[in-house]
Amino acid sequence: MSEAAHPVFLSYARQASLVAARALAERLGTNNAFLDIDGVALRDTFPAVLQDAVLDARIMVVFVSEAYFTRPYCWREWELGLAPWHTLLQRHADAAALEQALAHIVLVMPEGEARIPSDRLPPSPRLQNWPHVGQLDVVAEFIGERLRQVKHSIGTTLDTLGARDAVAPVGGGTDLLLPVRPLVGRLVLDRAATSLDKEFVGRAVELYQLDELLRPGDGGRGGLVAVTAAVVASGGFGKSRLALEYVWRYQALRFPGGVFWIDADVVSEALEAQWYAVLRTFVPDLPSLAQFQALGGDVADELDEALRLHHDPEKPVLVVLDNVPEPRPCEALASLVDR
Repeated sequence: MSEAAHPVFLSYARQASLVAARALAERLGTNNAFLDIDGVALRDTFPAVLQDAVLDARIMVVFVSEAYFTRPYCWREWELGLAPWHTLLQRHADAAALEQALAHIVLVMPEGEARIPSDRLPPSPRLQNWPHVGQLDVVAEFIGERLRQVKHSIGTTLDTLGARDAVAPVGGGTDLLLPVRPLVGRLVLDRAATSLDKEFVGRAVELYQLDELLRPGDGGRGGLVAVTAAVVASGGFGKSRLALEYVWRYQALRFPGGVFWIDADVVSEALEAQWYAVLRTFVPDLPSLAQFQALGGDVADELDEALRLHHDPEKPVLVVLDNVPEPRPCEALASLVDR
């Protein structure tokens, strides 16, 4: 922890919560609360000073708003604050440990009936009754109570978990990119399809926007409800690379059920073979595809049945359809099912 560390870090979207954040900082005292008002969000990279301030803090106060979850800098601060919880979640820690890993998070809700996407919040904070921006004296008192309970900084907690390197800054600052993570769950992906890791540069915002579109929401829990997004550009613009980097950086966090990568620009037989590989992740004792077809099996029907029987709604699966053939002028996009 640096000598100038503040025990409280205030994370907020400037246009939505600057006035409230300043008012809370005054209540807490300048030596206690870190409040960025220098406009660093106009830069291209996430400054090391902000990352250090988050990791040095014992309490992270988040001014929740609709704008907050659309700002790359806010998102990066939020991910850093949740890093201990994410680490324990991937290690299948028990409920008590997961609860403790969120003890440093304090939410300040907006007044009124503003729509806040609850899927941005872990289950425990989602269920709590948090104070709103009109109750800053209550917020300050609550922060004081948490400071008496939480003795270690976020960075120290990550050190204890051996996970500090996953969020370490690169050079003078760190990009908005999440680190590469091992894939989890059922996997159908070419082994050669690896990440560029730190050599992947310049597309952090696009990855963030893609995650905003694909992030599983409450509406998809409890059933087979697909959230979809399309990356459209001319050949050579790096669509496949963007999708692949998303897989390596977000799949373990957002889609723990697995990832199925399908190359759609192939003949129907090859496409069916790929779907059959997906089917065998659910029913591994199936025969070869040729034997399956000789017995009159239908891949689409069996896969549909396998999804309904074996898919865990709490563990969403990411399906990537790569190289979707472009239709000719005045033609509709061909169905991948019919092919």
